[in-house]
Amino acid sequence: MERRKIRKKLLQPRIESINDLNKDLYRKYILDYIDNHYTLISKYYSVISITIIRNDLDFLEKLIYNTEFKRTNCSYLRCNIKYGQRDVKIPMEFKILMDAILKRDLRQEGLFRKVPVCTDLKMARDDYIGGVLAGENIRYLRNVLKKFDVICLTSLFKELFNLYNTPVFPEKYLKLLLVIAKMKDHSMKNRNISYSNEKEICEEKLDKEILCDETGIFKTDESDATDKDLLEDIGQTSETSILEYTHSTTTDSYFESIPVDIRKKLIMKFTILSLPRQNRRFLEVLIKFFSVVHNLSIKGDKMHKKNMTLRGYSVVIMPKLFLKTKHSLDITEINELVDLSEYILFNSLSFFDIKENPTY
Repeated sequence: MERRKIRKKLLQPRIESINDLNKDLYRKYILDYIDNHYTLISKYYSVISITIIRNDLDFLEKLIYNTEFKRTNCSYLRCNIKYGQRDVKIPMEFKILMDAILKRDLRQEGLFRKVPVCTDLKMARDDYIGGVLAGENIRYLRNVLKKFDVICLTSLFKELFNLYNTPVFPEKYLKLLLVIAKMKDHSMKNRNISYSNEKEICEEKLDKEILCDETGIFKTDESDATDKDLLEDIGQTSETSILEYTHSTTTDSYFESIPVDIRKKLIMKFTILSLPRQNRRFLEVLIKFFSVVHNLSIKGDKMHKKNMTLRGYSVVIMPKLFLKTKHSLDITEINELVDLSEYILFNSLSFFDIKENPTY
């Protein structure tokens, strides 16, 4: 009963989210955001990208339609795992599995990283994912999950992303995201003590092992990943690309006067604002879900010896957010993307709260 009350409290909405806005209000919000921060945005987005986002969000959605986080014949359910006031719709298979995970006792070691019994995972994969693809109803899918423990469920959760052809951030964003990841943010040094000992739990070597095991797509030998490889695999953006990354080499005293911490937060929020609608909504749910899981898992474990810290969850979530197909990334870039995942998790309220925009 106590855990149920805690879970209910954690799921309560706290903010007015960007995803609460209807189409017209969202358009007004993003136009105001561009007007207020144009000098900064123009350093990272091409003029044509800004013009398209400013003038025709519908056209933008059509241009990147094939990068939406969706699959063929996908059914959606309303989800109360979010920061905002209004329920958002996410793919049914994620909603049902998230609910099942949150109802379990999460105060145990190995969530999202411990390998379950192979036969259990295979059975869960066949019964649940097979049921999803076969169009089974909600009751059937919920009953399937009852026979598996939470370690198996968290492993199954990661496998659901294999049903989708794109990460949450479309791959056209990767070049820009690598630039944002390199921007140093000093606020992370002052984060809550509950996140401060992740280096002991998830060192760089462990990051590397988990990431390679998760995806099998990384070249971790830096000598194998040249700048040419990176540019070819990430993809050179054309002059007409809606997501063309541009970085001016001219000195702008106004731009330089903006603290790096503020620059990073503002450009990251604009990048989230420019995501396809379904990706943006699912991102909010995904971040909120990991936040709730983390908070429930550390109850009664004040030393955080058993459970992952924010860094650990960032290692798990990074490939789901940013990567899908094979890219030649060296270990430094991989860890920078993990850092960016941690940054997004840590500052999630700032990115989704319509009232919170850093000033300078």
